[in-house]
Amino acid sequence: MTTPATVPVALIGGGNMTRALIGGLLRQGMDPTLITVAEPNEATRTALERDFGIATTTDNAAAIARARVVVLAVKPQIIATVARALAPALQAWRPLVISVAAGIRAAALSSWVGASVPLVRAMPNRPRPGRRGCDWPVCQ
Repeated sequence: MTTPATVPVALIGGGNMTRALIGGLLRQGMDPTLITVAEPNEATRTALERDFGIATTTDNAAAIARARVVVLAVKPQIIATVARALAPALQAWRPLVISVAAGIRAAALSSWVGASVPLVRAMPNRPRPGRRGCDWPVCQ
């Protein structure tokens, strides 16, 4: 049986939003071996591996190779380049693509990845440490 906790997930970008998402997935019982993060920065990759026990790579295409869900968690100024480079693989495998890039419209995302790729645009609110009302572990 496929449940959300058994679906391979790839996250493109290893920043704060990715860390928060991974933390939530693991707290919900996801097996860390099902999570892969593509991140160019070696120190960030090392920290993600150490902190969460997940796989990391510098290769975006390798990260999404087995994923059924792909999260685009890169800066808005590079998302078009990243999405276009991944488009052939996304169109072939058709994973669910979720973008958490701020200010990027769904129509633009769809034009970059291909209209046949299932796509969700989301902009979660991750409170910054020290802000009032932020008692989540990720904010500590």
